[in-house]
Amino acid sequence: NHLETVDPAVIRSGRFDLKLHVPHPNKQGLEEILTAKLGPENGIRLDLSSLADRLLGLSGAVAEAVVRDALGRARADRTPVRQEYLDSAADQIAPELDKDTLRRAAIHEAGHVVVMIQLGWPLPKRVCLTSQGGQVEHEPLRSMTPSTAKEQLQVLLAGRAAEICIFGNPSSGAGKGGQSDLAQATSLALAVERQWGFGESGLLWDGLTAADIWRAPKDVQEKAEFHLREAQDKALEIVSDQKSCIMNLAEQLLRVREMNRLDIAAFIGETAPKEDFSNEHGMSESQPF
Repeated sequence: NHLETVDPAVIRSGRFDLKLHVPHPNKQGLEEILTAKLGPENGIRLDLSSLADRLLGLSGAVAEAVVRDALGRARADRTPVRQEYLDSAADQIAPELDKDTLRRAAIHEAGHVVVMIQLGWPLPKRVCLTSQGGQVEHEPLRSMTPSTAKEQLQVLLAGRAAEICIFGNPSSGAGKGGQSDLAQATSLALAVERQWGFGESGLLWDGLTAADIWRAPKDVQEKAEFHLREAQDKALEIVSDQKSCIMNLAEQLLRVREMNRLDIAAFIGETAPKEDFSNEHGMSESQPF
C-alpha cells in the first residue's frame, strides 16, 4: 500500500513485474466486509450503514477488528451481538468527529470540488467524510504547464479558502502532515521555481520539497510564498462567488458521507444554477482535511 517507500531494487522488473494498488474500501465495500464477518442474519438486523460511515477512509482490516471486538463483547455478555457493541468497538478505533469539526470538513472538501469544476477540471472520482476529516480523489495530472500548475495550487488551497469564506478563518486541517494540502502546495510551488523552470529562478534544477523549504535560499522561499498567496487569493475569489453551491454540496455530503463522480454530477445538475455549472466548467463526463 506504500509502494513509494519500498527500495526500487526490490520491485524492479524481473522481480515484481505486476504491482497492484489496493485502496481502502468505499462505503459499500465496508458494509459488505461487515456483513461477511457478522453473518447475513446479523447484517440485516444491525445498522451497518451508519457504522460504515464511521469507518470510511480506513482499511478493511480495521472493519474486521471492529467486528472481532464487538463479537468478543457479545460472548462475554452471553448475548447476540448488539449495535452498542459495534458502536463501542468503533469508538475505540475510529472515534466519531464532533458535529462542528465534521461540518467544517464537509465545507473544506466541497471547496476542493467546486473549485475543480469552476476551473474546468473533470469531476473528482470520489469525495467522502472520514474519521480523520475528509478526502477528495481525482485523476492526477500527467504533466504540468505554467497554467496547470497555477490551477493545481488553487485546487490544493481551495479547501482552506472555503473555510475562510464560510467560517471567517481556517483550521489546522489543511496542514496536517507531509501529505496535507499545504505540504503538497508548498512542494508544488517549489517545483514551479526549482524543477520545471516556470518561475523566476532560472533553469537550474534541484529536488527541493516542502520538507526542505527552510533550507532553501531566502529568495526561493519568498517566491514560493508568492505562488501560494496568489493561488489562495484566486481560490478565495471562486469560493466567494460559489458560496451557496459549496454550502449545498457540503450539506449533501454530511447526509450521505460519500459521493462518487456520478453522484456529484447528478447533485450539482439538480441544485446549481446552469450558469454556475455548465459543460464549459467540466460537467461533461470526461482530489486529508
